[in-house]
Amino acid sequence: GAISRRRNWIVATQICLNLLFATLAFAIRLENFLLSSFVILTLIAFASATHDIAADGFYLLSLSEEEQAKYVGWRSTAYRLAMIFGSGFLVYASGWFHNKQENWPLAWQSTLLLTSVVFGFITLWNLFSLPQAKADQPGKINSTEFVLGLTEFFKQERILLVLGFIFFYRLPESMIGKISAPFLLDPMSAGGLGMSNESVGILSGTIGVAALLAGGIIGGWLIARNGLRRCLIPMVLCLNVPNLFYVAVAILRPGEIGVGGLIAIDQFGYGFGFSAYMVFLMQITRRNAYPTASYAVATGLMAISALIAGAVSGFLQSVSAGLAPLSPYLPFFGAVCLFGLPGILFARSVSGMMHKLESNPAYERC
Repeated sequence: GAISRRRNWIVATQICLNLLFATLAFAIRLENFLLSSFVILTLIAFASATHDIAADGFYLLSLSEEEQAKYVGWRSTAYRLAMIFGSGFLVYASGWFHNKQENWPLAWQSTLLLTSVVFGFITLWNLFSLPQAKADQPGKINSTEFVLGLTEFFKQERILLVLGFIFFYRLPESMIGKISAPFLLDPMSAGGLGMSNESVGILSGTIGVAALLAGGIIGGWLIARNGLRRCLIPMVLCLNVPNLFYVAVAILRPGEIGVGGLIAIDQFGYGFGFSAYMVFLMQITRRNAYPTASYAVATGLMAISALIAGAVSGFLQSVSAGLAPLSPYLPFFGAVCLFGLPGILFARSVSGMMHKLESNPAYERC
């Protein structure tokens, strides 16, 4: 049978996610809230993964190669803004609702309903604003082509180098992302900075967003202007430099001004460095016969890397607390800095590989 266009999948999954967020808001106050919330969150994960595959394919089909590099900064910035919305704005909103209602389940219900409303407006906007790409046409279910699309990614040359780059490039950033919020919110006695939900939300939503936009836009512009190979090493360094600032903050324990500086450096480094990562994934997948499926495999591997990083970060932080009970986050941030070295080395090897490809007359430059 025919499969709908990617644009339709994007809108349909967004509608589904909006309904699931609203359902989760009411399920959170049920007696069996743990089981019901788990089921709903699982459905959200499936819908989100489906949405990502459709959106990635739509991005590849709707834009030329030059436009893909030009707008990758905006794309990665939008991704990070969604993360800030979840870890910054919603955290602030939950604290605000709790101060008004003095009931955490009710506060989170209100927060999730607000999420559903915001996401509803975004869905309506996409319904009317997403372009009608000529290349976005329905296909037909073909199990053979489906398997070929999944395996095509692993047939490319230097696959071990590619896999190492995908896994290690943003591993430290993913580890920091899981622990940064507890570090900012934990009381001083527990080794944190003792900030309130509202303060973290305000700093993330103002300074963090501004720095993220600047990093993503500048990163995308530089790649479109100079090519990925020339930008890769500076960008992987910018992605890892903020980890050193986390070490300094864990030692100095500054006030809100210092924390604001940390958030600005962290978000700018992410926006700037992540642009190279996304362009690389597009470059290694768009030249084969099944670019959408291959890109889905690449982003799936990226998600697995982030998942492993989250699990490792929790374990390392608990070990860190045992090693340095007076400053339980400091050894963790030091370890994260070391975990950044493999990503830098793989980026250097990938840059050398790309230099050889660009020396080949048959190579098509991004």
